[in-house]
Formats: sequence, structure tokens, C-alpha cells
Amino acid sequence: MPTDYDIVSDFTQDYNRAYMLLNSFYSEAYRDVGFYLGNQWSLEQMKYLNSERRNSFTFNKSRKTINMVSGYLSANQMQSVVVNRENSNPQTAEQLTDLLHTQLAPKGYRAMNKAKHNSLVAGVSWLSPWVDYRSDYVNGRVEFHLDNWNDVIWDPFSTRMDLEDCTFVARRKYLSKDVVKSLVPGSEREVDAMGYGNRDEKFTYEPYARQWGLQELLAYNEYWKQRYKKGWILVDRNTGDQTPWKGDKRRLDMYQQMFPNLAVIEGYYKTVEYNIVVENRLLYSGEDPWGIGEYPFVPYYCVFDPSYDLFQWKIQGLQRLLRDSNEEYNMRKSKLLDIMDSQIGSGWKAKSGAVSNPKSLFQTGQGKVIFFNPGFEIDDAMRIDPPALPESLFKLQESFDADIKDFVALGALGTEQTDRMSAMLFKMKQSMAIMQLGPIMDNFKEADYLLSKKVLKIIQKFTPEKVQRLIKQDPTPEFHNNSFLEYDIDFTELPMTDYQKQSAFMQAWSMKMGGVDVPDEMLWEMSPYPISKKGKQLIEQRAQAAQEAQKQEQEDKAQVNQLLQAKAFTDISLGEERLSRIKYDAALSEERLAAAQEERSRSALNEVRAIKEMDEIDINNAAKTLEMIRGIEEEQRLKQADTVVPQPAVTGK
Repeated sequence: MPTDYDIVSDFTQDYNRAYMLLNSFYSEAYRDVGFYLGNQWSLEQMKYLNSERRNSFTFNKSRKTINMVSGYLSANQMQSVVVNRENSNPQTAEQLTDLLHTQLAPKGYRAMNKAKHNSLVAGVSWLSPWVDYRSDYVNGRVEFHLDNWNDVIWDPFSTRMDLEDCTFVARRKYLSKDVVKSLVPGSEREVDAMGYGNRDEKFTYEPYARQWGLQELLAYNEYWKQRYKKGWILVDRNTGDQTPWKGDKRRLDMYQQMFPNLAVIEGYYKTVEYNIVVENRLLYSGEDPWGIGEYPFVPYYCVFDPSYDLFQWKIQGLQRLLRDSNEEYNMRKSKLLDIMDSQIGSGWKAKSGAVSNPKSLFQTGQGKVIFFNPGFEIDDAMRIDPPALPESLFKLQESFDADIKDFVALGALGTEQTDRMSAMLFKMKQSMAIMQLGPIMDNFKEADYLLSKKVLKIIQKFTPEKVQRLIKQDPTPEFHNNSFLEYDIDFTELPMTDYQKQSAFMQAWSMKMGGVDVPDEMLWEMSPYPISKKGKQLIEQRAQAAQEAQKQEQEDKAQVNQLLQAKAFTDISLGEERLSRIKYDAALSEERLAAAQEERSRSALNEVRAIKEMDEIDINNAAKTLEMIRGIEEEQRLKQADTVVPQPAVTGK
């Protein structure tokens, strides 16, 4: 069992060995941060320019570029979701997703974006979740601590982002005595006895370390050490999964009887030791206090190549790529302005004694007056005309300006979305522009994954009461069983940030304008713009009025249909009436035809009677009389034929 002295000695030894290799990285990172802030001239350059009375302007082009990339990453932050693997429960995965979102949004995602920004500048930033028990003594509250590049030192031979091969990680904070006592309960007497200003030459790039003695703060060090311990290991015979057993032997036997498929072997398992060293005194030493069994730290690397040995190049940020171009831009721009200033005030040529006040020749500005001595002419003092500025100087300046953009090819990120450009097209153009930063994006995505995994392990230890309070659901029986049930982290592009919400809203709006039936209620729900209480009431009133209008329209349509149906019935009745009238007319015609035939028969009978009565008439007169009678009969027949109506062809009732 290591003593307090051994732990403090190990801390010092690990620090010194790592600093020998990491010092070159710290030096370059320090310069990169200063360059981003605007400190872009070295002391030697400033001294020379001041001695030559030349300009030293700073045009911070790189900060604009880095802020553009950082803004893009922040606007397109992806949401972490829990997915089930192998024999794990999908419902439990959904509950873990909801609970994870309560812990990450918004403070966790903001910390991620800040870590990425700092990494773009310095090359690496560190983010770690931790549990603050000061406000919740049972479950604690998940917080996120962001450490800058100069706050952490780690095993320089580590090659993995998950720190599986990292032997130690240490960080320093400068805290007041009250804060230290709240973080380490039971250390009140030791902390009160500590003095200020004990400089130990560690973490020399921290601001407080360089301003030593100005603040009444204590050097608070967290020293995490990876160790292997011998103990009992549970192995699932079916899946091969294993987990260390940290209970006693009696409980182990009971657990094995309950689950006979588990095998118990004796071996070594990996864990991390957590030590708190304040002013070179050990205040706490124990296992991982949050029970995740690993380092809480996640390194956000911008550029990280473990195959290279020189750390000033092995770890670097985007600022490093832009530094030389920006520095050359400042020099060329300053020289160009020097040339312009010198040519604007190029000087005078004058005869000795021609000007009464020679200092007036050095004056500039409007209203300048030059007095000549008696006996001299105006031509005795003349301004020297400056030569024209070479066009090559301006072209060279444009070339350096373009180099800064070409290094990262981010022209599309600076464009704005037009009315004719759909949200999807705009996002595709941005994605193509950012594609050249693929390795950097992959590093950041891996870091988000590792951080979400650590938070997942922490929230699985929440009590059922806290789970129910946070997600309004009782946890499933598998919720707290993190021994063998596997859950993983994935990412989804659900609209979470303001930019993503605006993009989703514009895409839905474009679909509606294109003819897609997108409900207005859905658009109002997706709207990223805040709506006041009065505005919501107005929207609800309009929606209700629209529903009532739609209902009234449906009722009007139904009434119109009823009227049209009644009219159809009326038309059918009218048609039947007309058909009956036609049938009546046809019957009347038949009756008239029968009467005509009867009349013809009567006429023929009368003709016979007339002939019989004419027996005594003269034969000659009889013939004439008969011809006259037949003419009359034919005339009557033609008249009767004109009064007969043809019978219609009836096709239906």
C-alpha cells in the first residue's frame, strides 16, 4: 500500500518526465493562443520596427477563420442517443437517451463546443464530467469541467483518444481555501494551516503560475493514476463479457448461485486511482469516486498524429496552419502602408535660405503655408513628386489574403442563404466546404462519443426516484444493471441548436411553398422564433376560426348537395309528367283516327244510298254526279290525314 509520500513522489516524477517531452508543445500552443488573441509580432520584430520608425499593424485574419469553423461546429452540434446492443433492452435504451439528454442539454453540449473551439486554437482541450455532491448528497449533480491546454499534463506516450494506454493524467487549478475544503470534506484543519505562495515550478504555462504571489490561492492538483489490481472477475459463459467484482466473498457466492451461467476467476483488472494533492500535501487517495472505472477526461484533439515524435508538430490546432500566412500578411501590409506614407510625404527640394521657416516643409495637412525669403522665387522650393506604386505590390497582397482562405477552403461557410437557395442546398454547400477538415471533424466526433459514454455510466447509478423525477418514468428492471448489458452511443441530427431549428423550419416552409401539404400547426411548432403568450392565443383563435370556417363550408356543401338531389328528383317527376302527356296525346290521336275511319265508312254508305236514289236520274247526269261525289270524298280524306298525330317511340317509363 503506497504511503502519502510515495503518491506525492510519484506525482512529481510523472510530471517531470512528461514535461520534458511536452514542453515543446506547450511553447507552440502558447504562441498560437497569443496569435489568435492578436499578439502576432515578436519582441524582436517590434524592437526592430520601432527603431526604424516603421509601422507594425495587426490584421487578425486567422481569428475570423477559426471563429467561422467554430461557429459551424456549434450550429451543427449532433445529439447523443443511446442504442441497445446484443441482449440489452430497447426500452431501457430509450429511457437512458431521455436521461442522457437531461444531463447534456444545454450545459454539456455548450462545453463540447467550447472544447472544440479551444482545440482549434491550441491543438488540444480537455473536458471531463464530474459529480457534484454538494447540492445532492445521494445522487449528485452531473457537471462538466473544461480544462485548457495548459491545465493538464498526461502520459506523452499515450496514443489513444480513449486514454486506455495512458499511465497518468494530472491537472491543476488554483482555488481558495473555502473551495478546497468544500471539495475535500474533513480536510479543514490541514487546509487552514497551509500558506500561500509555495511555488513548485509545475504547470508553468498557467496564468496564475506566471503571476505567482498575486492571489491568495492554493495549488489544487488532481493526480489520476492507472493501476492494475488483483481480484475476482465475473465472466458470462454465454457472451464472454466480464466485469470485476468489488464485493466480499460471501456476497459473491450468493450472486453466483442466483446466476449459475457466471464464472468466477481470479485475475487482474484495470482501475484508476484518484489523488488530491494540495500544496504538495496528499488530502485524499482512493478509487474512482464516480464508479466509472476509467479516467473522466476526454481529450479534444484538433490535429493528433501519434506516429510522430516531435510534439510541437504532433499536436497542433488550426491556428498553426494559419499562423505563417497571417504573419506574412501583416508584414506585407505594414510595408505597403510604409511605402504609401513615404511617397505621400516624399519631401522637398529647395535652395539654401529660400524658405523663411524650413520646418514648414515637413508639415502635412490642409492649410499649410510656406513663406519665402526676399530675393527668392517660388521655383526655388519644389515638392518631389512620388513615383507610382507598383501594381505587383497589390497583387502580392491579394495572394497572401487568398492563401489564408485556401488553407482550409472555407469560402462556402462565409456565404449567406439566399431566398432562391433551399435550406438543404445551403447545408450541402457548407458540408462540401467543411469536408477538407475531415480528420479534425472525426477527432471531435470521437471525443463527443467518449464523453457521452462516460456520462452514460454515471447516470446509470441514479436512484429510481431521481430517474422518475427527471424523465417522468419508472426505470426498467434492466436500467441499473450495467454489468453485462451493453449500451452504446450514436448521434442523430435532430434539430437542437438555433441554427438547426431555423434550417429545419426553412426546409419545411420550402416544402409547403412547393406544394407539399405541411400543416400550419406543424410550422408553428417548428418555428425557432419566440412566440408571446398573446401571440399563441391569437394563433389558437385563428386556428379555431379556420376550423369553424371549414365546418361551415362542409355544411354548405352538404346543403347544396341536398338541393341538387331535390332538383334531380323534381326533374325526374317533370319528365314523367311530360311522358304521360305524350301518351295522352297519342291516345287522343288514335281516338281521332278511329273517328275518321268511322266517318269514311259513313261517307261510303251515304254514297251507296245516293247512287241508289239516283236510279231515276239520267245516265249522263249520273256519271257526272258520281265523279263529283268521289272528288268531295278525296278532299275529306286528305283533310282527315293532316289531323292525325304520329305515335312516339317510348323507350322507358
